[in-house]
Amino acid sequence: CKDDEKVDALSLWETYCRHCTSKKGFYKTFILSIIYFIICGIIINGFGKPFIPYRGHISLVVDKCIILSAAFLLILLIFRVIEVTNLSVWFIRCLSRENTTWPSDIIQRVGGTRYRELQSINDWIDIKVIAKHSEAVLRLIYAPFLIIFLLLIARLYWFDNWGMSIGLMIVISLSLIYAVCCAAILKYEAEKTKQKIIQHLQELLMKFRGQGDKTKDKYEQINFIILSISSIRNGALAPFFQQPWIRALLLSLGSGGGLILLDILS
Repeated sequence: CKDDEKVDALSLWETYCRHCTSKKGFYKTFILSIIYFIICGIIINGFGKPFIPYRGHISLVVDKCIILSAAFLLILLIFRVIEVTNLSVWFIRCLSRENTTWPSDIIQRVGGTRYRELQSINDWIDIKVIAKHSEAVLRLIYAPFLIIFLLLIARLYWFDNWGMSIGLMIVISLSLIYAVCCAAILKYEAEKTKQKIIQHLQELLMKFRGQGDKTKDKYEQINFIILSISSIRNGALAPFFQQPWIRALLLSLGSGGGLILLDILS
């Protein structure tokens, strides 16, 4: 999206959906996952392989197949999350422009008869869409945290005499960092867009202030939209400690990490 272009919101959404489902994006994610999988293998082998409590050759082969498959699928998921996050950030940045236009039926549904004539109604819809859309993306970002937590729990000595090497801890930490960065970037872009739109509306509000009854209705309408936008607290616009990925991170580091630490110390 260029700064001087008028953004058709419906076309923008269709473009976003097309990029999300493109084969090129999936191939790119798959290739990057293979490269990162090899790098992780080098890191783990470089610091020494973790102990595997296998009983017989078949048990060892089955364990390696399951571990390698689970690790690759986790990496594939993480890179898919990165790809979706990048597209979502692009989508949010395009919506943050002041020349976004939505179809008349959506404007009518959101603004009703009172607000539909205001140009600012497009900004209001932008923020509503960003909040709702980011909810779905954050649910996807939540998945790697959950899987990492389960993998940490599965390696507790309560189940068997599993080992936890430094290399494996580095790989797990890198996976968490990638997921955290995706969520943080998404929240940053959503909050920046929200503040930019509020600032733009406040500038409009100043123009109508003190101009008498002629502009009183528009002043009240814009002021209501500002208050409505400020009160949105879902998706990436939710408070920091109400973000699902923060709770998942605390769960992974708190419960899973704490149990692993107790396991090592014992």
